Amino acid sequence: MRRRCRGRGGLYNVGTTSLTGSAVTGNRAAAGGGVFEAAGAVTLSATAVAANTPDNCAPQGSVPGCTG
Repeated sequence: MRRRCRGRGGLYNVGTTSLTGSAVTGNRAAAGGGVFEAAGAVTLSATAVAANTPDNCAPQGSVPGCTG
């Protein structure tokens, strides 16, 4: 999943999302980069969130297992 946008990055969540055996990498956004949790819940299982710009997950600590 690679995107460049002005908004929130590769995954903008406003509900319930589960990613299994996935990678969210190489995304660029004004906030979020890889994952932006607006509301709801994101579950990551065997999923990497890395190398996103400007940060990997926003707000910080909102996506369990997501670092950066």
